[in-house]
Amino acid sequence: MDGKILGERIVEARKARDLTQEHLAATIGIDRSALGLIEKGKRKVSAIELVDLAAALSTPLAWFVRDPLAAVISRRAEAGPSHEVTARLDQALELFAGDVAELLADGVIRPLPFPPAWRTPQSVAPAEMVARQVREHLALGHEPLCDYADVAARLGLYIFATRLGEQ
Repeated sequence: MDGKILGERIVEARKARDLTQEHLAATIGIDRSALGLIEKGKRKVSAIELVDLAAALSTPLAWFVRDPLAAVISRRAEAGPSHEVTARLDQALELFAGDVAELLADGVIRPLPFPPAWRTPQSVAPAEMVARQVREHLALGHEPLCDYADVAARLGLYIFATRLGEQ
């Protein structure tokens, strides 16, 4: 990741926590001017400083060092004005997507071929027929489905859930 993108992420995390440059710099033991240069991408960050920044900003280190994912950037562009919950969701979604990408790259999980293109049923009889086809495709049998996350994973979909606030 280049210094400019890293600096932008530091600014984003700092603002999301409503911290000033002065406060954050003092917390990690550097001059405010040094933090300003880091945020502009004009000063390199040591590993120790980056770990301290991540801790002070209560942000996983991985979020600072991974390259941004195109899908999350696209979602951000379409999401409209940002606020604290949106920023936290973007961060959590990007971390999750990065984890999935690493698991795919390491062969821990593998992409599945696209399932057959079932048409959206318009009445009960076609809905029952599609349900039967999906169950056959996934070898689910006729018992009730209890683990929807497992069924989704069998279709190549991975479930992500996160707390967005106090409510």
